Amino acid sequence: MEPEPDLDVDFVRVKQTPIDAKLRVSEPLQLPNEDPIYYNLLAVSNKFGFVVFGTSQGFAFAYTKDVRAALSQASARQCIELSSKRDYPVLDDVVNQIRLSANNETVIIGLISGKILLYKAAGLASGNKKPHKTLQFPDEEDIVVLPNPEAFPDICAINSADGALYLLSLSTGEFKHIDAFESEITSICWSRKGKQLAVGDNYGVVRQVSVEGLVKNTISLPPVLDNTTTSVAVSHIFWLEDKVFTIVYHHGDESDAFIVTQTGTVKKGLTTEHIRLTDPCPYPDADRHRGNYYNTLITEMGDIPCIVPFANFASTSLGFLGKHKGSWNSWKLGEWNYVAI
Repeated sequence: MEPEPDLDVDFVRVKQTPIDAKLRVSEPLQLPNEDPIYYNLLAVSNKFGFVVFGTSQGFAFAYTKDVRAALSQASARQCIELSSKRDYPVLDDVVNQIRLSANNETVIIGLISGKILLYKAAGLASGNKKPHKTLQFPDEEDIVVLPNPEAFPDICAINSADGALYLLSLSTGEFKHIDAFESEITSICWSRKGKQLAVGDNYGVVRQVSVEGLVKNTISLPPVLDNTTTSVAVSHIFWLEDKVFTIVYHHGDESDAFIVTQTGTVKKGLTTEHIRLTDPCPYPDADRHRGNYYNTLITEMGDIPCIVPFANFASTSLGFLGKHKGSWNSWKLGEWNYVAI
């Protein structure tokens, strides 16, 4: 089963305005020699119109209107400073992820020591530098923190560097270990409404799990990858809709993206279809782990039902998966149609 051919796309254009203008928000980041596996240093609230981003000293808060205003004053290929921001230093530690709670009222700052700082967004807007809660993950190690998007707004899913799964209550600060897996967890993703969690492991299996830790469904490794000579791990999961997933599998020095669609019910039996695509945003690194990719979902764009933009923290390019005229493909937008990030 060869990947579906990439599709040359001229009906979608990605623009950057002004062309190649850059906004400097910090001095260059000084990352530790032993980098954590995961970085996510930007969180944007469309609901309240603010942005929180990582800096060389910690993180900063700004309003999106001020970011847009600064960029609108820049000419092509100019780099300008963002002056209208509030800086929040973090001493003796390094910020490696920034998240927002489901209601966008709490800013979640993750540090490479496994410490989690919780701030009220309103407090950051007014200059309050003290977190209202400081939590410490049971082990001092790198973690991925993923807030629930809707159904359980108090909960964050956590994937630790050693492949374990935890649920964190933002209100109580309690870490609950979900001890339902014998394998190493390599990727996690909430469903669109946050009722279940998709959990991928180092054997290429994806399980749908409730917040109580019960396995509700299992998606096995695509048959085409079942006979590979190297081990296959789930590198990334993005839950598109009820029974449709984008899953990136890593095997050896290669990776493939699959659109996985299931029909039927768990009780009566599920039929699973795997559509193999090329990795939309690959990078040359044989030692891939969890958290390499970033996604969003664009739906109902004219006669295009679905576009999935991909970014990767080791790449400056954007990639795209799209569904057009009933077919899924990795899209090629042309050399003049990409935005460097």
